[in-house]
Amino acid sequence: MSTVLDAWRRAPAALAFATVGGLGYLPGAPGTFGTLAAIPILWHLQYLSPGVRLSGLAVVTLLSMGICHRAGRALGEPDSQRIVLDETIGMSATLAWCPSLDWGTVIVGVIAFRGFDIFKGPLARDLEAHHPNGFGVVADDGLAALWAFPPTWLAWWC
Repeated sequence: MSTVLDAWRRAPAALAFATVGGLGYLPGAPGTFGTLAAIPILWHLQYLSPGVRLSGLAVVTLLSMGICHRAGRALGEPDSQRIVLDETIGMSATLAWCPSLDWGTVIVGVIAFRGFDIFKGPLARDLEAHHPNGFGVVADDGLAALWAFPPTWLAWWC
């Protein structure tokens, strides 16, 4: 327990963001909680143009790489299970391309994204292995979002 407290003393802001306000500490499936955190955010942003959403996502993604790197160093684990900001960013990337959202699209997006995030392909595993830092932590979820996008888009379109 003191290790967690020490980490919070070393990098309180980075850990607050990287754990998405503490969701990363919830028992069971913290990555799923991080994924679900993106839904209310995207739901409210769906009325912005896709270009604005994607531009904002690009900026937030770059910032999250630094945040996840700092949090990983504070926790002593580059890709700690407590760091769920990467899942929030990945789910946001999955849904940001859709012109509008409905519950069917969101459900397909969550299932597809979590599936590709959990059962990583070789490229995602290589990214994590060769970049054990904020870039690798966030980039593998970016790949999961890229792979989850086609079924999500199809759900939106149908």
